[in-house]
Amino acid sequence: MFIKDHNKLALINGDEQINYAELINWINRYSTLLKKNQGERVAIYFENRPEWIYSFFFFFYIGA
Repeated sequence: MFIKDHNKLALINGDEQINYAELINWINRYSTLLKKNQGERVAIYFENRPEWIYSFFFFFYIGA
């Protein structure tokens, strides 16, 4: 992966702090829940929550 230090802080949500290793783990978890193919169009409708980030990066990663 392109991140050298997976323990660096990636997100802060209230009192919760998420490092890059956890962020990548959550993105991979979302990939099992959200089934989309490359090239499909998607819309993400969330409040400002970490789940928005997980979904965004998953769809970005697959090229949706």
